[in-house]
Amino acid sequence: MQSTINTKELRTSLSKIIESVKRGERFIVLYKNKPAFQIVPLGEDVEITLPLSQDPLYKAKA
Repeated sequence: MQSTINTKELRTSLSKIIESVKRGERFIVLYKNKPAFQIVPLGEDVEITLPLSQDPLYKAKA
């Protein structure tokens, strides 16, 4: 299911929106009444990576 919300609704209901997204719902966020971005659930194949500053290979001395 896909819903449309504005930025005010996003700010005031963020925790509810996060829970809905975790259940599979998608949101289109409007900014000044125009679509700005979409919030979608992550797929199972998404790999979370460390920031470069925390990567042990980046910190290793040559």
